[in-house]
Amino acid sequence: MSEQAQSSRIRRGESEPPVTRVAAEASAGPLIVQRTGVPSAVGVGGLQRSAGNQAVSSFLSVRRQVAKKATSTRKAKTGTELKADFVTEQVAKGRFADLSTPVPEGEEGPPAPGGAFWMLNGLNPAEMLEVLRICGKDVRSKLLARIAEADGRFDRPRVESALRSSSWGEKKAGTMGLEAMDAIRDAKGGSFAGVWALLAGKPRVKIIETLRTLPRDMLTQLKGKLGDAPRSDVGKLTEVIDDLLGTGTDMQASDVIDVEGLKGLDRVMASIYNMRGQLIEEKARELGVSTHAAAGIMKVESGGVTFSAATDKTMVRFENHVFWKEWGSANAATFNDHFDFDRSTGGKPWEGHRFRDDPNKPWENCHQSQEQEWRVMEFAAVLSGKEPAYRSASWGAGQIMGSNAKSIGYASAVDMAEAFKKAERPQVTGIFEYIKKAGLVDAVRKDDYLTVAKGYNGKGQAPTYAAWIKDAADAYKRVTAAKKHVIP
Repeated sequence: MSEQAQSSRIRRGESEPPVTRVAAEASAGPLIVQRTGVPSAVGVGGLQRSAGNQAVSSFLSVRRQVAKKATSTRKAKTGTELKADFVTEQVAKGRFADLSTPVPEGEEGPPAPGGAFWMLNGLNPAEMLEVLRICGKDVRSKLLARIAEADGRFDRPRVESALRSSSWGEKKAGTMGLEAMDAIRDAKGGSFAGVWALLAGKPRVKIIETLRTLPRDMLTQLKGKLGDAPRSDVGKLTEVIDDLLGTGTDMQASDVIDVEGLKGLDRVMASIYNMRGQLIEEKARELGVSTHAAAGIMKVESGGVTFSAATDKTMVRFENHVFWKEWGSANAATFNDHFDFDRSTGGKPWEGHRFRDDPNKPWENCHQSQEQEWRVMEFAAVLSGKEPAYRSASWGAGQIMGSNAKSIGYASAVDMAEAFKKAERPQVTGIFEYIKKAGLVDAVRKDDYLTVAKGYNGKGQAPTYAAWIKDAADAYKRVTAAKKHVIP
């Protein structure tokens, strides 16, 4: 489904990375992740840099021989599939953080295999995400529930990041996140040029998807090294990192809903929880409202989307009939050359929105895509100036009308739009500010969605909007049952 189709306001109108990790382990003491070519660390018992890979390699060699005999008439499993099988088996046996068993004195050969985290620990980013994908939802959930056991033995931040990304259904972003994590560690406090090279020139959406997989301490490191970033990217990187860090709490839920098997509305609401759950809870608690109602409003307004992948800009919808009130009625000839909407007696002014940048060209539908929305709005801004055009559009995750900017604390529609263009947090916060300023707090508390719909979107299609909000809110309650960041 396209972002435009997801937005209720639109409906209203009608190979492996180059770095290889090697696990170093010892019979006594923590396992420390090392890289090929880096001198081995010395820990309790004297760590051997290549011991983990030797054990894994030998184990897989034996496993392949067994699998080949068992599947002589079928396609042999790949090494990645065998690793996934091993992880699944170890989870079933309750062997999560077991270290490998040393070879008895006087005997030869590699150590015996450890547990599930032992296998995952040294995998390169792409393979770790693929192994976890193959393992499936149940195994991932059990691994996350036992992740604390990896502390001091395995690379918990790396494995946990991979588990969260896999559970979110974001394999590509998770892979890029692990590559960024590895590059940060390789920098060893020196230049972060190699880190920024991974992100240079990337769209804002991709940067957000990548960096939100990192733990807060690494985001803080990145913030301190923005001086090494390409000048052309510094502004965008600064905005994304500051937004992710916030004032001390994450936007993402600290626990995870694994989206595997979820479809349609349930999957969308699970993703809203995963990516915004903690922020939604924080703001809902401040206002004394439920999390499900606020999440339902967000879904209906924007599909839960903050920035469009198509435009790399915040979600927007330009309202021709509002532009008529803001500017067109005083400039009717010019307006009528370029804009149209349903002006029939008893008609629906939010429908029939058409646009043309040349009076001699045919009319176009305004609400085809996010690219078209921005094209129409930017053309309007050329005619009227930014403020009237921005007042005539709805913005961000909550689709707040620019004409309501002052009511939620901004000096102007332009100021609100600029804030929404730079960050996700103000977009989410804006929903709660509008609920408060529009006098909808009691209605939200009571799940009175008809009143909410009238106050948030007007009376024109209130019953339809109310049904949409209820469906989304009910789905949020359903998928977040027993989750941490929930206010009933």
